[in-house]
Amino acid sequence: MTNKNQKAPEELKELEAKANIARADFANLLQPGKIAFYKSCEVTHFFLHHQESQECTNYFTLFTFEEKECEDDAKKLLFSKMHRIDRTLSLGAWQKRISIEKATQCFSGIQNHKLDIDGVRNISPELVLLPKTFVPRRYDGKNFITKALKTNIWCGSYIIEFFDERKDFNFRGNQRNKLDKINAKIKDVLDIDLASAYDRIGNIIFQFPVTLLNLHVHPTKDGTAISIQSRQHPSLTEDRNYFIQVQTYFDNCITGSSCKRLSNLDFEYEATIGDDHDVHVSLFDCDNDLLLFDEQKINFLKSVSTNFGIIDSGEPRKIPQRDGSFKEIQTIQSMESNVGIIYSANSYQNRIRERFSNDEIIEQSGDYRIFKANQSNEALTFLRDKLKRSDIKEICLWDPYLNAQDIMDVLYYEPTGLFFRCISCVAKANSICKEDNTEGCAELEGLNRFRVQSRNIFKQSNNKNVHLKFLAQHGHHGWKFHDRFMILVPKDPTRLPEAYSLGISVNQLGMSHHIIQKITNPKAILSNFDELWQELDNKECCVIELPEMQGKL
Repeated sequence: MTNKNQKAPEELKELEAKANIARADFANLLQPGKIAFYKSCEVTHFFLHHQESQECTNYFTLFTFEEKECEDDAKKLLFSKMHRIDRTLSLGAWQKRISIEKATQCFSGIQNHKLDIDGVRNISPELVLLPKTFVPRRYDGKNFITKALKTNIWCGSYIIEFFDERKDFNFRGNQRNKLDKINAKIKDVLDIDLASAYDRIGNIIFQFPVTLLNLHVHPTKDGTAISIQSRQHPSLTEDRNYFIQVQTYFDNCITGSSCKRLSNLDFEYEATIGDDHDVHVSLFDCDNDLLLFDEQKINFLKSVSTNFGIIDSGEPRKIPQRDGSFKEIQTIQSMESNVGIIYSANSYQNRIRERFSNDEIIEQSGDYRIFKANQSNEALTFLRDKLKRSDIKEICLWDPYLNAQDIMDVLYYEPTGLFFRCISCVAKANSICKEDNTEGCAELEGLNRFRVQSRNIFKQSNNKNVHLKFLAQHGHHGWKFHDRFMILVPKDPTRLPEAYSLGISVNQLGMSHHIIQKITNPKAILSNFDELWQELDNKECCVIELPEMQGKL
């Protein structure tokens, strides 16, 4: 069997070529005057301490080059003491300012699988060195990498990254809960959000902020041109060949474009482009093949609309309660205030934005499908198709009415032997049990009755390559639940799971109007499932386990 994680010779050759480019990029970006005049490097280091082995492993490290003098290389602890994650694992964090020479040594050492800043740290053997990447200064909702970097208010930053492809932290138990605890603690002490930029966990990043210029973009009063003012770094004295380009976009079309050649970064430029929506400004150093500034979708505040309320001094609203009492709330008169340019409702801007907004809602609403009566096959096929994935390790099915036939109707169509975790509710599932078609159900009550029914159904299959654990909430075990979900848990614990709200129980799929849709916050759903699972994972709640109990059916 081929190991999918093993790299082919062609891939290895490509990665080595990229690493060679990255080494040249590192030396080039550090040269004084190329993009800045660096004097030191601030190191931010988060590491995990393993109690059993007494080893420390890298969790995330950021080297940020700065124009501050390297006066004191004393280490600053970000936690007063090691932050305990569980009995075997603790999180440590510190910052330290080092010289450019020391940072260069660290860059070389990492390529030899050794991170030596303040003691040697174990780092992933699968770090991939990537060429420089330009990261704009503004976060526009998509470039999540900015959440793992230090903010550069001037222009933006280049990064050279050692990407950890393994992402293996040897956690035990509930890995996601531990990752959430670690990422939340990091965000408490620094503006670094690894819960959002979770693909950067384990990485080592060298950040090169661009400080050669300070550039500001403003609209003109009539909304048909863009005014740009720039001031260059006082240490930059030589002239170069620069190129600036301005474009505007509306309705995914280019509505205006202008460009100009420059000899220095002290300039004022008014680009007449006929519009000022979604402005995109790029400034390029032609002599050094370096992008110095790039920002997209710059928009300007032209109007402000606010709603405010005035408390009505008259009689309050009376609300009858179920116990016969009353509650009162004071009513409010709502008023609207508008300042600035208020476009008419029929203006072309509002017409286009309304259509575009509707399209965006549909596109971003997630994976969903609406089913009506007599569409059971279509609904089951929709779910079965979701299981044909190579990047998931287990599938969770959570339904208070779930029974053995439901599990087979959905999960048994996954052919590769993934682990199935299923939770039902005895009271709800037994309420739909037909006593006359399942041997033994009429004489038994509660969980035993449900077990007999389920095992009689599972007997009808050879259960080949099925790995299943089926638990049921009952009595004081666990807590009751209502919603129905199917959750796809990825192999990589740093990735988000995928959770689908079924809208109806599995045995009713496609029998009446309902929606199956992807949930926007799947981590919370999986966390709640895991919490209930831990409470039910015992003999008193286990309906069946395969293949361990295969011979006992």
